[in-house]
Amino acid sequence: MAAERNSFAEESTSVSLGFYGAPVNGMIRDGEFDQKGTRLDFNDDLGIKEASFKELRVDHSFSNERRLILIYRSISLEGKAILAENSVYNEETFLAGTEIKSDPFFSQVKAALGFNVLDKSKIKLGLLLGVEYNWLNFKISGTKINGEPNTQGENFTAQELPLPFIGLDVSYEPTDKWLVSMAGTWYRFNNLNSLREDFGTVRLTQSSSEINLIASYEISPNVFAGAGYRYFYYMQREESRKEHNLIRLETHGPLLYLAYKF
Repeated sequence: MAAERNSFAEESTSVSLGFYGAPVNGMIRDGEFDQKGTRLDFNDDLGIKEASFKELRVDHSFSNERRLILIYRSISLEGKAILAENSVYNEETFLAGTEIKSDPFFSQVKAALGFNVLDKSKIKLGLLLGVEYNWLNFKISGTKINGEPNTQGENFTAQELPLPFIGLDVSYEPTDKWLVSMAGTWYRFNNLNSLREDFGTVRLTQSSSEINLIASYEISPNVFAGAGYRYFYYMQREESRKEHNLIRLETHGPLLYLAYKF
């Protein structure tokens, strides 16, 4: 959640498009009842080598002190590989030596209020208080142990809750045209009641964090372009007498964005 140029300017709105792609590390495990499921590594087992983000962001400043931030992002984690061993996913066994394809649906919404807590010379420091919600349905397709094709999916959204986060952003404006900013957000919640029953209450543990470092340039009074670096981490675990599901991913790499200010 990077700071936009002049993010605390009074009564202004900006809309930006961001693109991000980088190598990803992670894993997923989907177990049911006594079958805990096979730990599937993104790189080695599923062939997921890269995470690609496309995001839309709206910043609205109410005053020099307060602003609203809305973000929608779509995250692509496609991959394919040859299974090295028989693997259990969502109670189905996929056959070793056959191709397996991953096509997850993963999108995220973040909304935050930003408060200016320091404004000294060309340096600004802001506090972010927000909420995040995720849609995640992780589908894999392959060949069952009996040779038949099969697709299985785990809908992590069924246990998802809107979760609050906290963050900070700091910006420095060395010239009238350039802005350098760094922003980070974080949350972690353990063993939450997901409000869903599936052979007992499904307990949710979830964590997410990201850091964005961006340099932006004013192309015109209304158009800004930026480039920088992002670190992103996400983890979700679900547990009940039936459910034993876990997904974790981590990525970092270059980020580009283009913004229009009204």
